[in-house]
Amino acid sequence: MRPVRRRVLIVVLPFALAWAVVMAAFAGLRDRLPDPLATHFGAGGKADGFTGTGAFLSVVTAVLLGSGLLTLVPVLRLTKGLGVQRFAVALGYGMSGLLGYAFASLLFANADATRASRVSQPLWQLGIALAVAAVMGALGWLLASRDTAPEADAGRRAAAPRLPLAKGEVAIWTRTVGSPVLLTVGAGTTLLAAVLVPVGRGRRRG
Repeated sequence: MRPVRRRVLIVVLPFALAWAVVMAAFAGLRDRLPDPLATHFGAGGKADGFTGTGAFLSVVTAVLLGSGLLTLVPVLRLTKGLGVQRFAVALGYGMSGLLGYAFASLLFANADATRASRVSQPLWQLGIALAVAAVMGALGWLLASRDTAPEADAGRRAAAPRLPLAKGEVAIWTRTVGSPVLLTVGAGTTLLAAVLVPVGRGRRRG
C-alpha cells in the first residue's frame, strides 16, 4: 500500500468505524426507540433536551464523517510521515472514540423508553466514554509513530555535512514548527460543538 493511502486509512478509519457502530446500533434498536430521542441530560442524569431521530442521524453523520475529513485534508499535504503529527492523530482518534461511544450510549439509554422525558443517563457513562477516548488516543499515537517517510529515514542515516567553525564559535539551529492538522481539528471541533449544543437542547419539555 502506498504511503499516502496508508495515511488516509489511518486517519479516516476511526471516524468511519465510529459512524458505522452508531448506525448499526440505531438499526438494531430502531423499533425500540422513541421519537424524539432524549439527547441532553441535566446534572441529575434526567433528560432535558430532545432531538428527532432524523436530525440525530444527520448530526452523527456530520460530526463523525465531517471530523474525519477535516483531519484528513492537512494530512494529504504532509511530505513527512504521520510521526511528526502524532499528537494531532492521537487527538483525532480520541475524539472519534469519545463521540462514537457517546452517540451509541444515547441510543441504548433511549431503548424501550415509552417517553423520552423518562430517559436518564448516569454520570458514570461519561467515565467510560473518557476511557474509550484514552484507549483510542493511545492507538492513534502508536500508529502515527510507526509511520515515517522513507526519505526522512534515509536522510537521518546519511552523514550530515559539517559546518566549519572557528575555535570558540558555537552554531545554533532554530526552526518554527506548526501543526496544520491540529489547527484544523481544533477549528472543526469548535464548529461541531457550536452545532451540537443547540441541537442537543433544541427541543425541551417542562
